[in-house]
Amino acid sequence: MIKSSSSAVLSKFKSTSNYELVYQIDEIISDILNTTILEIRKFASSVVIRKGSVFPSDDAFITGETSIVPKIQAFNLPVYVRLFRNEYVSQPYDFFSDAYVEINAHFAAGIDGVITDYPATAAKFKKPPLPPVTERPPTVTTGSGSTAPGPTPRNGQPTLFPSTILHVLAISLSTLICGGQNFDTSYTIL
Repeated sequence: MIKSSSSAVLSKFKSTSNYELVYQIDEIISDILNTTILEIRKFASSVVIRKGSVFPSDDAFITGETSIVPKIQAFNLPVYVRLFRNEYVSQPYDFFSDAYVEINAHFAAGIDGVITDYPATAAKFKKPPLPPVTERPPTVTTGSGSTAPGPTPRNGQPTLFPSTILHVLAISLSTLICGGQNFDTSYTIL
């Protein structure tokens, strides 16, 4: 991959190499003419734009989203965005100072890749957050299938019996301790 903001450099490499030629647009742009995209296609096979060209911001807050990514991609040019950093001061507040949220928002806008100072962050973003799904054999049910079977008791005793005994014991003890006294639960509102 050879990246340059000079069309002359890319034109020279186009005739002598098989590398992917990437045209870098240094300015923040909000729109691009179709004729300009056709000119870029003559010497480049993809485009790099700045983050502000996808999500313009003012005073560290996003002011909207442009349609530049799908417009360039409509001409079969992949769009890469630069320059992603991990420092919270380099991200608009709308991304919660989180590099992964920022990268995710840009991929949701349809970009094809990122250029970053922190390749480990981009690699971790690409890695799936969950382990791969493995197919498990179906479970065999012995009942009607409408409810799950209850746990099997270890000693053969019903599980309801101990909880009932403890409940009755607690009520009996509280009656003995209080001596069967009636407490006045009435109150006066002042």
